Amino acid sequence: VQCAKQNQHAELQIAAYEVIVQIVEHHYDVMGDHMIQLGDMTATSIQQGPDKIALTSIEFWCTLADEELFRKEIEREARSNGTPPEIESRNFINQAKSSLIVLMLQSLTRGQKDDEEEEDTYSIAMAAQGCLQLLAQLLGDDVIEPVVAFVGANFRDQAWRKREAAILAYGSIVEGPSEDRMRQLVGGSLAELTAALNDSSLSVRDTTAWMLGRIAATHPDVLNVPALASLLGEKLRDHPRVAANICFVLHCIAEQASPGGAGPHAASTPLSPYFSDFIRLLVEVTQRRDGDQNGLRLSGYNAITTLISHAGQDCMPHMPQLLEAFATTLQQVLTSGMDTNCETACNLVGVLQVTSQRQPVQKAHADVLVSLYVQVQQKYKEAQGNPAALCEEPLIALTPIISALQGGFEEFLPILGPQLQEGLKYGDDVHVAKACVRLVGEIARALGTRMGPHAAALLESLYSQLNDQDVDRELKPSIVEALGDIAIAIGGAFHSCLATVVQTLQAASMTQVTAGNPRDEDWVRYLNSLRSAVLLTYSCIIHALRDGNIVEAFREHVNGVLDFVQRILAEKVYNADVLEASCSVVGDLIVAFGGQLVPHLAHAAWLQELVSAAHRHGGDAKKKADWMQLMRRSPGA
Repeated sequence: VQCAKQNQHAELQIAAYEVIVQIVEHHYDVMGDHMIQLGDMTATSIQQGPDKIALTSIEFWCTLADEELFRKEIEREARSNGTPPEIESRNFINQAKSSLIVLMLQSLTRGQKDDEEEEDTYSIAMAAQGCLQLLAQLLGDDVIEPVVAFVGANFRDQAWRKREAAILAYGSIVEGPSEDRMRQLVGGSLAELTAALNDSSLSVRDTTAWMLGRIAATHPDVLNVPALASLLGEKLRDHPRVAANICFVLHCIAEQASPGGAGPHAASTPLSPYFSDFIRLLVEVTQRRDGDQNGLRLSGYNAITTLISHAGQDCMPHMPQLLEAFATTLQQVLTSGMDTNCETACNLVGVLQVTSQRQPVQKAHADVLVSLYVQVQQKYKEAQGNPAALCEEPLIALTPIISALQGGFEEFLPILGPQLQEGLKYGDDVHVAKACVRLVGEIARALGTRMGPHAAALLESLYSQLNDQDVDRELKPSIVEALGDIAIAIGGAFHSCLATVVQTLQAASMTQVTAGNPRDEDWVRYLNSLRSAVLLTYSCIIHALRDGNIVEAFREHVNGVLDFVQRILAEKVYNADVLEASCSVVGDLIVAFGGQLVPHLAHAAWLQELVSAAHRHGGDAKKKADWMQLMRRSPGA
């Protein structure tokens, strides 16, 4: 604290403030005796100090607010569980709120940029805005009155900085205060706020578009889309700073209007009447010569994919035309030679992926799309200067084609199979490897027994990755699950690779909690994920062999599986997924080997421990334990 007060040594001051910030993070409970002094010091630094010292002073309050938000969440969870919280907030922010909110509001007008310039360094205004957002989340309705007063005093000021600061303040508090208060407040002022999109100041228009994005993300029902549609379309042609934020507004409106993804789509959405017009305007955005500025081109593609993914069912007639149009555009991009880094091609692949999810792919479309995706991969290899490199987007885009064609996808495996094997071996990009592993599972489920001729080569690649100590560990549970998918697909034919797969699973199952830090949540999560995958894959193998009437081939491995379950219970670091998978595989073994196994389990204390643990966790784990017990009592059921 004394070092932070020494104005003659700026570097020492900054270092002292940084240490104080670390103390707040790690020793929050000792701050009480120093808060008055620190409050006075930071206020002076923010108002009068050099920018670097003012920024570290604001960081102090941001860190304090973050810590108190975390502690408030702990308190809420404890109350819901009826237990005392392990840690509590001392409400330092609440005690300082009156002066602190005003201090941050005053700091919003401090910036170095001119109106036409974008802030290229972290400014005091940006730091204050971030702090104000945290205060809104922590203090809720208490921030409304001072912020509204600030907005009223500055919204119509002749100085563009003050107009921008007013809108920046307003946008900073849309999340945190009670929903009813904010909906009423925003709804009553929205017309004036949106009018600022036509302000003479670029910075004001930019910040207004940002604020509308915040409102669309948190209070979408306040926005009157029919009243805004024309203005939003017009502003897509504004400066890239403004247009990029308008893309985000459309993204949020679409996302909030319909669940999208794999869930049911709304029959219609507020954007439905304007769907084709906005898609056309967004395509224009992606083709702008200044599209590289402010991430505009990427924002345009993101908005297009979201509008398509979340479009109402009444927009489905547009999908076939869009699929053909974007496929044509991608072919043009690939042949133009202009997209040297494949960025535009990958963005278009993303659009084609969501479009083909909404529009079931016919065989003719599949031929075109797979050909395009193969070309994108070739261009990507050339761009990377690496013949083994693969781009993630074309791999992910194969999923809706697999889903639509099912067994018919087999004809593409001669060209795509080697790509998948390359991707599984390409350790430089774990995301690509994960996408390839996921595709192996999807293809296996789609092809069923037709997977047989293609299984050996893919299994070899999966073994190699699973046994490689240098492979990212997060990849291994997915690889194990893919082995199970192949087993289910090819049924009794899996017998030919049974010994190798079981040996691989046994090696994975030997990983103990002491191989990492038992107190490391990431390590424990990974271990449970791996164990759950191994157990589920054993279940898949048992089902596959039963389907082929050769389950006896698994008899010699039964004790190994049961020993694995016992080791899991002994270490007591399991989660609900592991317990469910454990009950499942034991139940599957009982079904497979019936009366021969049940006497062996009759007095197994660990089995009752498994049932008790599953019941404690409840949910699916309990249901699976009850099923296992039923199988145990009636093995032939």
